Amino acid sequence: MRMDFDTIMSILTEIVIKYRYTGAFIIAIIGNMILFFPAPYLIAFFILAGQGANTLILSIVGGLGAAIGKLLSYAVGLSSRYLAGEERRKRLDALGRISNMTSRYSFLIILLATATPMPDDAILVPFGMMKYSLIRYFSACFIGKTMLTMFITSSRKALTTLLNMVGWKISLITSIIAFIIIVLVVFCIDWEYLLKVLLEEGIGRAFIEFGKALFNLFIRFKPIKTKK
Repeated sequence: MRMDFDTIMSILTEIVIKYRYTGAFIIAIIGNMILFFPAPYLIAFFILAGQGANTLILSIVGGLGAAIGKLLSYAVGLSSRYLAGEERRKRLDALGRISNMTSRYSFLIILLATATPMPDDAILVPFGMMKYSLIRYFSACFIGKTMLTMFITSSRKALTTLLNMVGWKISLITSIIAFIIIVLVVFCIDWEYLLKVLLEEGIGRAFIEFGKALFNLFIRFKPIKTKK
């Protein structure tokens, strides 16, 4: 069924006019639980902003609701670990250790991914796979989504133009392709080996080995088999 932008606007307008902050909060949760889909829930926030709602309250409501919704992305990634074999789970654990060792960068990646109106699940799901700190994950999502909501409520016209320019089908396809690529990287690269290199030879050498692994995976189309 074809998704009509005007229909979405009409439904969300009715909800937020009737329930205001509560309605926007619920829409933010539900909107962010839909995987690999652009963020029409933001429409509710610039509708309320146009009615004179408090920008700070809207931003916090949007950030909190969206962060709660994004817990599903984490849960999907976490549960998918059990579909992997023992060897791949060990690699994911090693990747998780690397991620937590470089938590500043991981936190920033999540924050930047969630601070845009484009689908971010391709980035977020793998953090659940690697059992990244849930507190850090939620905090980064909250900050990123709060920043996004504040931007939207301050510049409503920009979001309308963006959602009209970027078709939801194109956005959906792009997000799924990105997710497939990231999952290949997460599951196919020998993260145990890279963790060993990181600890023994430093981050520079680890980046070189990571580059070689990516080359083997996407250019030579060969399974990742690193030296032990």
